[in-house]
Amino acid sequence: MNSYLIIILFIILSINFIFGQGPPPKEGIKIIENENNKDEIENIGKKMLNAAAKKLSTLNTEVIEKKITKALGLNSSEND
Repeated sequence: MNSYLIIILFIILSINFIFGQGPPPKEGIKIIENENNKDEIENIGKKMLNAAAKKLSTLNTEVIEKKITKALGLNSSEND
């Protein structure tokens, strides 16, 4: 009897955890900028831009181009 109760409780808590979070905000998370957090927001933005730039710079465009042309059936024996 106790094991059934524990299983039912676990299922209820799991459902509440999964569906209780709600959808993400449509316009993203808004942080009100003021003098206290202005520098912190700028630093976060700079870190995000640097991470994106590093990720883009490590992409090998030749490999991607070959994969796309191969997938489209446009590759020749020279590209292999």
